[in-house]
Amino acid sequence: MRVGIKFTGIKVDGDLIIDGHHRFLASILAGFDLEKFPSYKTSVTNFIKWEDVEFVYEDWDTMAKIEYLNRIDAENNGITLEELTVLLK
Repeated sequence: MRVGIKFTGIKVDGDLIIDGHHRFLASILAGFDLEKFPSYKTSVTNFIKWEDVEFVYEDWDTMAKIEYLNRIDAENNGITLEELTVLLK
């Protein structure tokens, strides 16, 4: 986000994030405002207060998954994977 890569917005029901928790946190860290789309909670929606969330700095994704996600980000932004890699350095 800091280097200008575009990400899709998050889905919300009022103040409750339905989809996009990771993007929301990344947007706060990057100082980037994400678009919000209306959505609805369901009977299986869990409500957790942000004060109760523990921020973990460990990366859980494998190198293969990171490359896969980077390819998607490059495609969604109309650039090559190589161009994205340069931006991320």
